[in-house]
Amino acid sequence: MKIKKILSLILAVILLFSVAACSGNKDDVSENGESTTEYVPTPPVVKNDSRHHEYKAADGTVSYVLDVSIPKITENVTADVVALLDYYFEDIYNEAVRAATNNVENARDFMLKMTDSKTPWARTIDCETVYCTEDFISIKFTDHFSMMGGQNVPKVYAKLFNVKTGAMLTLSDLAIEGDEETMLDLLLTAIIDKADKEFYANGEPLSDEQKQLIRDNFKTIDFCYDGENITFFVNKTLLDQSYSGTYKCEFAFSEVNYILITPEETLA
Repeated sequence: MKIKKILSLILAVILLFSVAACSGNKDDVSENGESTTEYVPTPPVVKNDSRHHEYKAADGTVSYVLDVSIPKITENVTADVVALLDYYFEDIYNEAVRAATNNVENARDFMLKMTDSKTPWARTIDCETVYCTEDFISIKFTDHFSMMGGQNVPKVYAKLFNVKTGAMLTLSDLAIEGDEETMLDLLLTAIIDKADKEFYANGEPLSDEQKQLIRDNFKTIDFCYDGENITFFVNKTLLDQSYSGTYKCEFAFSEVNYILITPEETLA
């Protein structure tokens, strides 16, 4: 009896390890009765790396506070791609550090003149993973800067990366036509037409000058992709000094499929 119990225990352990070894794959049975294994995609794991710094002026007063959150990809991506993306994200952080360091004394002078030495300048950069698959990752950044304790209009922008190569995609990569100038003209026309109807709640149209400002400040690397839609961000103050915040110009890909293809279609 003892031998039978021991053999049963051994078989149970072997079965347990067999099941564990198959985790992450889906077993199917074909028409001829043979077992097949279906590949299960494994998207990267993205975490936010938050960093806080307080910078002191020459008199010892904290005059600039910096909070930066950047993405950190930790799993299911090759080391080379991690290094490329880390380089890009660290550059955002390093730029913020340089700006803070260079403005410590300016911030202190402003505090003395305007706020009775109480409120330091502050900058906060937040990040959000909007879309994440085994092929693409879309990250949105919101950059706040404040003086006298009040939030100024944040700068909002987003980037799309190829997870397999680490390359940042531009709108030119998604263009149906090879001619970038044609793609930009069609896309900006669509964006301006939409903004013309949506920017003002009362339906007031944009002026020719406002439309030109959208064109002049447009960047082909700044767009947000969520798997179904593509969004472009316009600083409202850029178009109207009496407004604050960010205008989000969003299109379903079905609305712009004569101009752009989806990132997934670039892999076909």
